[in-house]
Amino acid sequence: MTAPVLEGVAGDLLAVGERAAGTRSFLLVSKVLGKHIPVPAAVCRASGTALGFAVAGEPRAVALDAEGAVELLRDAPVEGWQDSTVIGFAETATGLAHQVAEALDCAWLQNTSRHADCAGQISFDESHSHARNQWLRALPGDLPDGPLVIVDDELSTGATAAKLIALLHRRSPRSRYVLACLVDARRGPGPLESLSDELGVPIDVVSLGRLGDVSLPSSGWSAGALPERAVAAVEPVVEDLTFEWPCSPERHGLDRSGRAAFREFAASLGTSLPPGALVLGCGEHLALPQLAALAAGPATLVSSTTRSPAKVLDEEGYPLRHGLAFPHPEDPSIAGFAYNVGERPEIVVHFAEPAHRQAADGLLRALAASSITAVTLR
Repeated sequence: MTAPVLEGVAGDLLAVGERAAGTRSFLLVSKVLGKHIPVPAAVCRASGTALGFAVAGEPRAVALDAEGAVELLRDAPVEGWQDSTVIGFAETATGLAHQVAEALDCAWLQNTSRHADCAGQISFDESHSHARNQWLRALPGDLPDGPLVIVDDELSTGATAAKLIALLHRRSPRSRYVLACLVDARRGPGPLESLSDELGVPIDVVSLGRLGDVSLPSSGWSAGALPERAVAAVEPVVEDLTFEWPCSPERHGLDRSGRAAFREFAASLGTSLPPGALVLGCGEHLALPQLAALAAGPATLVSSTTRSPAKVLDEEGYPLRHGLAFPHPEDPSIAGFAYNVGERPEIVVHFAEPAHRQAADGLLRALAASSITAVTLR
């Protein structure tokens, strides 16, 4: 195995793994998102805060340790962006977008690849993704009409963002759009620039780092393997906790007051977390688990399940050392994965709705070596 080595800020934020399916042979694995690699909650939350500051024109260096991340979080929010709206791309950037909205103190919502209550509304295609079909609920009519900030973890070409901006602009034009990402991997001008010229409005791209001229490998380079489903020999020990949503679910959108209720609820969940637990979000449900973990302590580890089929290899330098496979609780007809979870005494799994908890037997059995708390919203 020869994994590409990324330099500078991109190397601080990303490592390269190998996809097991899709149109690209590589997977840019974030070191700060809390998705494929468990990271301290403060570092996870601060990555989006730094991106929010960059959007506002007040750049900060991303914090890669919990202590520095806590200091960065204390600086938010910035002023002058309360009339903007943030949209996060599912599934990876939903939590990141909430962090940006917290930094800008503005409204926030996310698209989805799964919810039937969004079908028939705004739909678009993410061509390189393992979950190509995406939906977004129509934006509430009472949203402020300031800049629309679209957040993704990395920007490869800008084609998907351009599709979404074009759809939204036809419905409710804005005078400015911002595409915010942790790492800009584009090689040059492309769909966003063309769309900006066509619409006659600025579409700015803001990132914490650029990938640069890196040669990414072709299929088979890692010699890794896709995780296989395995049924635990023992029944999982699960403590179930169920709560009512204190506000709208993430995909329905939250205004500033909704975010305040969301924050307060997350803090209450954090007080009951077992010491040393790993907090595991489920698919697109990331922001609440991350905030709850932060409330439990800045070094509390967060991670998430994912639809990303990637190859694992237990070798130093490769970012996906091991993985679990199971029917995904959000849609049991497809595979779900959890990477780098390892053997941990306590894991707290968050579910956005009862149907996901009911379909989670495969996931919970895969985690059966740990004591499990399941937090379900309804």
